[in-house]
Amino acid sequence: MPQVAAGGIPRTADSPAAPIAASHAWTRDIHFSPTLIFAGILAVALGLRIVGLGSHSVWLDEAFVVAVTRETWTGLLATLRAADSHPPLYYLIVKVWSGVAGTGEVALRLPSACATAATVALTYLLARRLAGEPTALLGAFLVAVSPFQIMAGQEARMYALLSMLAVGSTLALYDAVKNGGRARWALYALSAVLTAYTQYLGLLVLAGHGVWIFRYERTHARTWLAAMAVATAAFAPWLPALWQQALHAAGSPWYRDAFPPMLLADLLGLLAYGGSLAGTAGYFFAGTLRPFETLVVLIPFLVLLWLGGRALSQRQAALALVALPALVPIAAAFGVSLIRPMFMPRWFSFVMPFYAIVVAAGVVDVVDRFQGRREQAAALFVAALFLYDMPALAQYYLAPNARPFQWRAAAAVVQTHVRPGDSFLYVSPADLPFRYYFHGRYPSIVLSPPNVSTPGTGPGMLTASVVRDLALRHSRVWLVATLRAGGPAPRQLFSVLSSAYGIAWRGDFGGAYVFLLERRGGAPP
Repeated sequence: MPQVAAGGIPRTADSPAAPIAASHAWTRDIHFSPTLIFAGILAVALGLRIVGLGSHSVWLDEAFVVAVTRETWTGLLATLRAADSHPPLYYLIVKVWSGVAGTGEVALRLPSACATAATVALTYLLARRLAGEPTALLGAFLVAVSPFQIMAGQEARMYALLSMLAVGSTLALYDAVKNGGRARWALYALSAVLTAYTQYLGLLVLAGHGVWIFRYERTHARTWLAAMAVATAAFAPWLPALWQQALHAAGSPWYRDAFPPMLLADLLGLLAYGGSLAGTAGYFFAGTLRPFETLVVLIPFLVLLWLGGRALSQRQAALALVALPALVPIAAAFGVSLIRPMFMPRWFSFVMPFYAIVVAAGVVDVVDRFQGRREQAAALFVAALFLYDMPALAQYYLAPNARPFQWRAAAAVVQTHVRPGDSFLYVSPADLPFRYYFHGRYPSIVLSPPNVSTPGTGPGMLTASVVRDLALRHSRVWLVATLRAGGPAPRQLFSVLSSAYGIAWRGDFGGAYVFLLERRGGAPP
């Protein structure tokens, strides 16, 4: 009989999840070895992340990554301190990678694709230790075909890396607690440092680990604190930059006005089927349903979550280790957003593996009730869950224009119609994604975003004298802006421009706006 620790984690080396796995006799119905099935799942995961990797246009945040990584090493860190709200690890990785592979769309996104494919493998390993082979295989499959994970895995941002490290650090913590040893605790400390340096939500993942340790594994609390001390010492050099970023975020209109409060129902829709189903929220868009209506759509997944939680509750420590790294960040973010709206559900793709493990445990619990027809029941559930993913996947792969911020198309139109002598006005930060695609050398002015709502006289502000001087030199001006500029026709901006220019053409490329302005009367005012 296996020895069990105080927190409920079995100590046998050869069967780490025996209390649950022994009851799942339906594995005998599988005609392929689990290793072969797992290899197939990994192949599917990698294929879904590589196919169409460059089909969608680079958008603002990805273009910012390119701009930052083209700076010097010291310039990169200085820019992050002054103009960003994330730690530097992802940017440093992309800088090294882009020096080898370049900054094309596919090369830029490939690290994220590989990170989410690795997340599939780590999900399998974690679930196998906590809940047995069937749950591990199904959980890995759910992550492999998850539209939420695929979208994050085809985006040049740090969330795919955070997903890999959140699951990896949880797995490292489990192994350190279960088997002990300085090497395992050192691996956990290293994974904690990397998680903290990837995204600040990673700090909340580590906080979830701490709650688990002090609730279920107090005998390891001192060792865990020692690992956290090492991680804190390694993270300490970045703390002044973190403080500077916090001050920048506190005064930024982007964090003050741009985001509505995060809705938990929208997040659950992204986790369950990638969103965008029957009016629920998508990766970039808010939903049209009320929260209660969204919950109705989510009822099947809520039932599976409940069943999975009940199945895993046979060993409360196992359930808590899966739940806390996800619930602590969500609860903290939701609490902050009630006071100051600044979080978006798409930031939480790293929660998907933990969600998938619980849902997979719920499916296995239901399948085990079908005596003699487990294979058929399992196939039916897998097919049903995949069908839920199909609308989001079909839209993502087959309708690239359905995704917002089509800067590639905007730049192509301008490239076709631009003339010698034209000039450009960019409302920052629209210049970054537009110039990623548009390489023409034309005179340009980058306007500060506050000018859109509050005219001023400082650098980057559009004044009557600036417009007058512009009209003396250029009969045509291209104005490039985005939703951050307040919409397709910011009132104050056009009120200043109208003294010399009229709108000859306008284009909306999914929230990327381009205007062709022509000088009135052929002469400046």
